[in-house]
Amino acid sequence: MATLKERVTTLANQNGLKLTASSRVVPASQQIRFPYNGDLQKFFKTIGVFVAESHIRISGTYNTYILSDAKGNTLYYVNNINDVASGKSFKTKELTPNAFGLGGQRIGITECISKTVAIIESKYDKNIANDLTTLLRVTNETNQSTVPLPEKLTWYSASDLATISKDFGEILAAIWYANDVGANKIFFPPRATEALIDFYVEKSSKDQPVSVKSGGGGKVTIQNIIEGVTKSGIKMETVKNEYSYKVFELINKYQRSEGILEVAKYINLKGLDALCAVMNINRSALTYRAIQTFTQKYTNEQLKALLAPYHAELGTTLTDVVWERPDKNRFIISPMGERLPKQLNADSEMTKSLTRLANMISVVQVNCDVTKNEIKFQKNSFTNASFKFAWAGYAGGNKLGFTMVLK
Repeated sequence: MATLKERVTTLANQNGLKLTASSRVVPASQQIRFPYNGDLQKFFKTIGVFVAESHIRISGTYNTYILSDAKGNTLYYVNNINDVASGKSFKTKELTPNAFGLGGQRIGITECISKTVAIIESKYDKNIANDLTTLLRVTNETNQSTVPLPEKLTWYSASDLATISKDFGEILAAIWYANDVGANKIFFPPRATEALIDFYVEKSSKDQPVSVKSGGGGKVTIQNIIEGVTKSGIKMETVKNEYSYKVFELINKYQRSEGILEVAKYINLKGLDALCAVMNINRSALTYRAIQTFTQKYTNEQLKALLAPYHAELGTTLTDVVWERPDKNRFIISPMGERLPKQLNADSEMTKSLTRLANMISVVQVNCDVTKNEIKFQKNSFTNASFKFAWAGYAGGNKLGFTMVLK
């Protein structure tokens, strides 16, 4: 039987679409890329494949999607077509520091601005260039957390503003924070080699690592905490003694869906008994493979009726759009994943333990949000902030993560 990638490859070839080289971020067997200018949902539906946006990016330029079939197989898909063709003003990662040649550069604020402006003026029309340079200028001129814009960004969509906040926000945040702490230099890593760090500021010959978030703060995978703590010189024995460590261990050991199930079993997630009753199995027999076997026995309509007690126990209602999708495992794992951080966060010892681990990481988080009227900045140090568990959702393909509790 053909694999998901083989089926997608055949579909692309039949439509005269040229496959291009894969990223080295994930194995070639787990990804595919080709340009398609059209309705992705309808295109992939012809072979029974569902497409969703991915929160994991394996391309620095183009959008990454998650393809899934009825058997729960998944594949990363990069649509390497210009995002402008789909109505967006900016392509994904078009406004990052690397896109402006700042990656690997240790430069002062003035040089950072001048280099960025030079590329902006050579690349964009007068209106966009004026807007982006204005963002740089007002950021550099302020010492405030809320920066009013002299002219409203009225013609940008919510998607455009989100891209500006997320990508161009890394440059804006670097300028704002460097000024705020009186730093001499800014250093942008040449590529995303450190999951938590977006830039460093140099002050008194020392580098301060900074993470940039937008839209209320990103949901970062739990593995980043362990990596950050160990890089800070903390011994693994200290980490393993933490109350929350077993959760970290299970999430890191298994793939996304199986990891969610294993953590759910570990913390005795609400709804598991109802699920076992529906599946007519004992708790000890509840595995991801058992879920896969169970869901394949029934149609989506039958599963909707069968899983009603389980969903009621979790207080979950799936939309009609979700029930039409071929990934039947989603009907069980998605509600479970949504419930998981809520129950973890209800355990005060669990969130205190998560916070203790995150506090061991010497990173400052700067939040940058660009709206039509203003830019908002907020800074918090990992060492004195509080954290909670969070999940980016089933469609994103991400494992359980964490986020800073903003004040």
